[in-house]
Amino acid sequence: MPDGHESRIEVVDQSDSQESHPRNFLNSPHLLKEPEHVHILKYSPSSVLDVTFITMAEILSRLLSFPPATPTLSKTSDVEYDKQICVLYSDLKRIPALKLVADIPERGSLLEVLDPSTQTLAYLFVLLSHYQVSQEKTKESLPAKWLPGGEIWRKLVALLEVFDPIQVRYAGQEWRSLVDMVAKSAEVASRQHESSMSFITTASGLPGKINHRSYLEYFLYGAMVYMGLRKWDAATHFLEVVISAPTTNSVSIIMVEAYKKWVLLGLLETGKPLSMPKTVTPFTAKAYRSLAKPYDALADIFKSGNLSRLQAEITAGERIWLNDNNMGLVSQVLAAYQRFSIVKLEKTFAALSIPDITSYLRPGVPMTDTFVAGLITAGQLRACLMHTSESSTPAVLRFTSSTSVLGHQSEVKFSADIITQKNRLETLLRNVDGTDVKLELGREYIESLRKTPRGSDIDSKDKAMAWISNGAIDEDLMGDFE
Repeated sequence: MPDGHESRIEVVDQSDSQESHPRNFLNSPHLLKEPEHVHILKYSPSSVLDVTFITMAEILSRLLSFPPATPTLSKTSDVEYDKQICVLYSDLKRIPALKLVADIPERGSLLEVLDPSTQTLAYLFVLLSHYQVSQEKTKESLPAKWLPGGEIWRKLVALLEVFDPIQVRYAGQEWRSLVDMVAKSAEVASRQHESSMSFITTASGLPGKINHRSYLEYFLYGAMVYMGLRKWDAATHFLEVVISAPTTNSVSIIMVEAYKKWVLLGLLETGKPLSMPKTVTPFTAKAYRSLAKPYDALADIFKSGNLSRLQAEITAGERIWLNDNNMGLVSQVLAAYQRFSIVKLEKTFAALSIPDITSYLRPGVPMTDTFVAGLITAGQLRACLMHTSESSTPAVLRFTSSTSVLGHQSEVKFSADIITQKNRLETLLRNVDGTDVKLELGREYIESLRKTPRGSDIDSKDKAMAWISNGAIDEDLMGDFE
């Protein structure tokens, strides 16, 4: 503060409030670096900050006091930094929202004066105060100023780009509220930060309330990501986790949404409805079928092989697919039907021209060479597409038997599968050997040896103890068996 200026702002000792505001991350040096710009501030802890008659000039002075910018003072320690920022957090919680949104004479709003990179905590509370005041004036969940392009939106973006990550950890709940507001208006993908798991805990307030819905949502959203990447196996596994979740007398709406996607995923991946997992109870399965009848009907028509009915069903249920946000998956069902229908022809024909394939699958709509070539390239069809020198002659699709020489890509995949199976068998054998040793040293096995007649058990004991090198058995140990 300038020399000669005596501020009426005093703060209280925060030793009693530390339980309500956890700061256990101070024990992790890689999470809390000593700020080079922070210096010791000496406040009087004997009196409470009086916010009743506080002026805007005093509020500004208090907000600008942390972190201090006087270079002549010595740097503060982590403990002193922790104490000062907790005092500031307490003061900001007590200042009315109307005070924080008011303009400063000749300087404008606090958002124009504060630096979001250095006064991050104060800037955060000022933004939340603007939201609180705007909510009192309008019934909209997000006022126009908070939408992309609005006045407050630009301030939000500025804060998210340059905020101090250490300061926001002291206001976990407030920071999460601000991020949720941004997510409602414009969702932006973020990369994974492994180090964040060390301080994003329930006590910090950053993750919010975690319950059974959070568990189901994690796997549902993960399955949607895998479906977008066309990793069908991983998506199926995630969806199966959701629909197999334990239930009592009801099913969650999240589980029903997962079941709907699970039905569609079965059509896209295997060309037929997936069988219900064995871990799903009869009551849950009945509830799924009752709440997702349009999807089960679509799967049954897909399985019957009636293309016209399938098209009619997709068109008739368009509103349902849109309301469930599954239109993207349903739109791929027809292409999947074509793909698996061509694959089925492999069992009957050795070769077919493209027009013949069209007559079998979808009369009136020509089948393109590009579509068939894509199936072959993706390894979904064991065939080769043959073209003649005459452009008027249609291409011929010649199927290859399972005993035919595999293509280069198939050979690579086949070799990789063989290696994978070999590694699994080796792991299984190691586990079996280890389990045998544990069982042979167990109390139950030793008791069985004592009860079994000695003459009839010679071979079994020799076989069971074969893992002992050279068959050498200690006399005293065998005496215990007897």
